[in-house]
Amino acid sequence: MMKQYAPLTAALLLLGLGTSAQSLKPGIHAHPERAQQRGGGAPANDECSGAIPLTVGTSCTPTNGNSANATQSMDPAEDCGDYVSPEAFDVWYSFVATSGMTNVEVTGISTYDAIVQVLTGDCTNPVPVACADQNYPTDPPEGNMTESLMVETTIGTTYYARVYYYTNPLPADLDFTICVYATPTPTEYCIPSITEGCDEYISSVTLGSITSTSDCTDGGYIDYTAQSTDLAAGTPTPITVVNNPDAYYIEDSVSVWGDWNHDFIFAPSERTALISDDDGANYAGVITVPMGALNGPTRLRVRMVYNQVPNPCQVTGYGEAEDYTVNVTGGSSTGIADHAAPVEFSIYPNPSNGDITLTYSDASSIVDLELLDMTGRVVSAERRLLNKGERVALSFGGKLSAGNYALRLTSEHGRSAQRLVVN
Repeated sequence: MMKQYAPLTAALLLLGLGTSAQSLKPGIHAHPERAQQRGGGAPANDECSGAIPLTVGTSCTPTNGNSANATQSMDPAEDCGDYVSPEAFDVWYSFVATSGMTNVEVTGISTYDAIVQVLTGDCTNPVPVACADQNYPTDPPEGNMTESLMVETTIGTTYYARVYYYTNPLPADLDFTICVYATPTPTEYCIPSITEGCDEYISSVTLGSITSTSDCTDGGYIDYTAQSTDLAAGTPTPITVVNNPDAYYIEDSVSVWGDWNHDFIFAPSERTALISDDDGANYAGVITVPMGALNGPTRLRVRMVYNQVPNPCQVTGYGEAEDYTVNVTGGSSTGIADHAAPVEFSIYPNPSNGDITLTYSDASSIVDLELLDMTGRVVSAERRLLNKGERVALSFGGKLSAGNYALRLTSEHGRSAQRLVVN
């Protein structure tokens, strides 16, 4: 038994017009004697209002889950991958974000083909953020049943994780595990990948002085950052992306991200969706660098996927991603607006031997901490995620000569510096 085609492809099959390369996703033999319903009532977390709270950890700590007798509270998500489940017998979980990026992982047991969707808002009007359905059970199962999502989150905000299974065929088991954990502040860029072979792919990109043409790349990602163009902040610049001329689909999607604040994260706010007027053959849009973007070389990611909203980091079935460099001019030297408020913090004791406690009083954010000597030379630098009210021990004792220094904090909200006296 195999998973069903998306509606358009199914229609083509019925008409005898052949299949696209986005063909049936291999499945396992069905177990019709094992229905979804079992003895007992619906689970406590059958609806969003009964979502089970999960604690966000620093690594994956699995919580056991079960979908027996679950009912469908929302339609199956249509942008999770290459296939759409006929039904969505879902159960719900919630978590409060503790960092700017959060991982949600669901692992199906045996033949449980998991689908996971993350939503925000409230239960009366939940808003989809992202979802994943990239893996499927083999016959016999080979342990490839984990679906993983990495999503940008706002610290202190409640999110919901909706879990259900692909229903054709019905799984023999209705058990799974779920975990939620914070993503450490990245120091390098994520590398996306694909699970299937070449089909649609980025055959050319034109942006400013960049005119790049290429064939399909194994693995679905290629680094073209040696190719660059200049972009002026606030000036709209057209971009075009051409699909594989021999295999393109109306369900394909293309998005572009610029890491305008150089934080190694392609944020949703940094995404530009491109539009196709010819059923997926060509895509076009306009890139406008924000006025607060950092000047200098900036990573630009172009991604094409099939039948889902593009995600800059996620594993997908089909498509391709390419990275380029844009040299931003006319932006900011600090990555913050000129009118931004100062960052609120204090240090104690001061004077000191160099060992101090920093109390952060501003809005939660990723913060650059720099210690400068009186010549302006940076003698120490690090990047941290700081929450409002957090205290951080900084150990400079025995590492600095006696004298005056400046401790400078920079975030998306602003920049401030305070004098530190080391005796």
